[in-house]
Amino acid sequence: AYIPHALIEMAMIRDIPILTFEAPDDFISRAAWLRESEVLTWSEEHLKPLLEALNPRSRFSFGEDFARTGDLSCFVLLEITESLAKREVFRVELRNLPYAQQEQVMMYILTRVPALVGAAFDATGNGGYLAEAALLAFGPDIIDSVMLSPKWYGEWMPKLKAEFEDQNILVARHQTTLDDLRHVKVVNGIPQIDKGRTKDQNATAVNARRHGDFAVALCMANRASYMEG
Repeated sequence: AYIPHALIEMAMIRDIPILTFEAPDDFISRAAWLRESEVLTWSEEHLKPLLEALNPRSRFSFGEDFARTGDLSCFVLLEITESLAKREVFRVELRNLPYAQQEQVMMYILTRVPALVGAAFDATGNGGYLAEAALLAFGPDIIDSVMLSPKWYGEWMPKLKAEFEDQNILVARHQTTLDDLRHVKVVNGIPQIDKGRTKDQNATAVNARRHGDFAVALCMANRASYMEG
């Protein structure tokens, strides 16, 4: 693996929440107002207290890895403190959630984050929907729509690894954190997500798998931390 196990373990702390919303198969067939209401209720219960508790003296960045079916979408909010240390504030994992409700969760978060310096989105394939929605809402000074490629990974994965090497980043202590970051492998000389999959410990679906989703979202959030809003 590209980022050593020991470095990941050293960066892990227990009090960072991982929030999951796993939509049932019939969710998409429900009326739009019902889907919106359910997601709003979930957001008010789980996200609102965390967003209201954000440190007004810090700056924040946001990173996203997108999926609609099969894999999961992962949102990471990263705090940049006054000492320039970085800390995962919370993680949101969305599985089997329609585009509109993923946008709803994304907008709920980003419209409530003070001092947002930037947000980076996976705009590859279907991910273009959410990236475009964010770009229309917040503009190019805040939003970076990323077309994932070996060149992008080659530029930004080393910067993420450096945060771990410098002990300048804190992430949630959880098996999925370790699993996802261990999916970053050097392929043809470039650190990127490998083709392997691991069981999703956060999902209720029996066959749910992960594919380095958090690693991509964290790398995106770290990239966004270099933006200036």
